[in-house]
Amino acid sequence: MRIERGITQERLALEAEVDRTFVSQIERSIGNPSLLVLAKIAGVLNVDVQALFEPGATRPDLRRATPK
Repeated sequence: MRIERGITQERLALEAEVDRTFVSQIERSIGNPSLLVLAKIAGVLNVDVQALFEPGATRPDLRRATPK
């Protein structure tokens, strides 16, 4: 989602007011962000918070192929 929008971890972190390493941890499913942080990240990405919980939302390599 972040990569698709051409946003770096650094930019996302800066705009969401969190550390870049925390963005990395969230993307690797080892960070535990608060609802406030999720809301800030969703705002930067211009999506609803719910979109962050969709399969593969934070890890493009885990995205499921959509059947045709």
